[in-house]
Amino acid sequence: MSKANAPAPGKSRTRNDPRKEATRIAIMEAAETLFAQSGIEGVSLRQIGAAIGSSNTSVVAYHFGSKEALVEAIFHYRLPAIDARRRELLQEALGAGNGNDPLTLLRAIWLPLFEQVNETGQHSYAGFMSMLMYSTVGDIRLAVSSDYPTTNELGERLQAAMPDALKPLFDTRMLMNTVMVTGALKMIDQAPAAVDGAPLFADTLRMAAAALLAPR
Repeated sequence: MSKANAPAPGKSRTRNDPRKEATRIAIMEAAETLFAQSGIEGVSLRQIGAAIGSSNTSVVAYHFGSKEALVEAIFHYRLPAIDARRRELLQEALGAGNGNDPLTLLRAIWLPLFEQVNETGQHSYAGFMSMLMYSTVGDIRLAVSSDYPTTNELGERLQAAMPDALKPLFDTRMLMNTVMVTGALKMIDQAPAAVDGAPLFADTLRMAAAALLAPR
């Protein structure tokens, strides 16, 4: 190696490896689907590796180290596009003068989950989120929230739109909103292929808005 091509002192040469990145993506997508089906604790790292067709029983541990790190990686894989889509929907709402309307804000929060499907047409991220609420690693979602400003802004706008007496209930009611919406998406996934899920999703949003604002 010539001196001109040698790495600078104290630095090692790095390069992007497309095969490694493709393997990481395959692992995250397989894990998301399996977690949605069987829960976070119900799936082993070996099962995830087998799902991508790897004979290396340690392939997931090699790329991610632990299940907790894999769960966090799934968030960072999905949330940039979801947050960007939420930004588009929020801008549309602001342009229409609906930036403080709870139903419009809930639509901006949840429509990206309705739009996301995996290669088999299932709402795998919504299913993953549903199971995460009942797992021991659910706090990971809160740990990454600061990286996704539009999602946070939508939550702040939604809480501000609630009557003052209901504001202390915001976190609990949004948790129940998550249960309602992800449950509806699971129903859509289980319906015959010919069934249009859009009307059920739209009705779920109306129910979610009513539940959020229900008097104490």
